[in-house]
Amino acid sequence: MTATVPTLPSEPALRVNFLDHLIPRATPGTYRVQVHNTLTDTDGELDAGDRLPTTEETFEIRAARFVLAQATVHALYPPPASRSSYGRTLPHITFNRPTLPWERNQAGTRSGPEARPPWLALLVFGAGELPDDPGATGATVLRTVDELRHPAESGVVGPVLPEGSVSDSEAAGKCATIDVPAELFTAVAPHDDEMYYLAHVRKVAAAGAARADGEVLAPASTGSSPPTGSPAHPGSTSSTSSPSKASRAGCRAPCRPAPPRSGWPPCTTGPSPAATAPPPTPVPCSRTSSGRTTRTIRTRSAWP
Repeated sequence: MTATVPTLPSEPALRVNFLDHLIPRATPGTYRVQVHNTLTDTDGELDAGDRLPTTEETFEIRAARFVLAQATVHALYPPPASRSSYGRTLPHITFNRPTLPWERNQAGTRSGPEARPPWLALLVFGAGELPDDPGATGATVLRTVDELRHPAESGVVGPVLPEGSVSDSEAAGKCATIDVPAELFTAVAPHDDEMYYLAHVRKVAAAGAARADGEVLAPASTGSSPPTGSPAHPGSTSSTSSPSKASRAGCRAPCRPAPPRSGWPPCTTGPSPAATAPPPTPVPCSRTSSGRTTRTIRTRSAWP
């Protein structure tokens, strides 16, 4: 009589883990490190009169704010200049550096060490919604950071940034901007308590090989990043920013009552109807405007 050996389930080729955030230990700014040496025993200090000199070093941590380098981006969805049925998948951007959405301080509504929301967001606009980009082709206006913060036009307000947080060299640098009507910006911009759902982290690793007795061996992989446009390969970690906001169920932003947007299907809690979406426009930083009859929000696009 032959015993029947149970068949073990096959291991998937890849293992994918999703994380709510990946917050770096230190945020951008200038830091000082001071090191001194003290030699002690049970009776106290042994070198109280002859200590080694104290060493002090100052260093600066920098992070993207007004411009994102193309090398930062792993992939865009929908792809630029494409036309297809994109109604079942939220527009999103995949970054090669997984900590990017949390590298700058952003005020949030939660408390605790992991309460920092993403500092950037992905906004999606349709044809006829942006005054400087009526065809939704991704057109932007190149301005200096100082012009972004302090608009010369009447009825336009720039982003409010802490005094002294922008250096002279940063203020003179160029960045790509867009003007958004205030009513439209209010409809699509996330609320404070929705910022936490705008980004997540995806870790991809090769599944371990299975021994004859069923034990799964840990995979050996390197932490290199995938090339742009290719699927994430084993050992890679990436972060994704999307306009998912209050729901992750496939709902097109906005996911709350808002003024109707011409040509856009209503928001649902399930897969949305098929629609041709324009290429996504990332807008991490805003510049607001107000006028008597119309209000405009000038925002900075990520790429010049």
